[in-house]
Amino acid sequence: MVDLLHHLIGDHETLRFVNTEIEALILGEADKLAAPMPFRNFVAQALLGVSKEEHEAFFAKMLGDIDEPTAPFGLTDVLGDGSNIVEARREIDADLARRLRQSARKMG
Repeated sequence: MVDLLHHLIGDHETLRFVNTEIEALILGEADKLAAPMPFRNFVAQALLGVSKEEHEAFFAKMLGDIDEPTAPFGLTDVLGDGSNIVEARREIDADLARRLRQSARKMG
């Protein structure tokens, strides 16, 4: 399985919705999904009627007491300049893949 995330949709709730939509597609139930909304509508709704100052005040209230990086264990440079990043793929045995799918379906 490949699960690519974008920083705008990397939160738990969005991932739950994405997985629900993927499941519907896999089960052949795509017709039951709501029509997708253009992303520009989401952006417009987020900005609608809220001034820059109100946004800044909201985040200052929520995050104003954070005064250091929130990187886990202080690790801020885990990838360096990116030159050592590699991609690896491994094909699994067809029987194992079948059994994994069966188990996943049983578990819902």
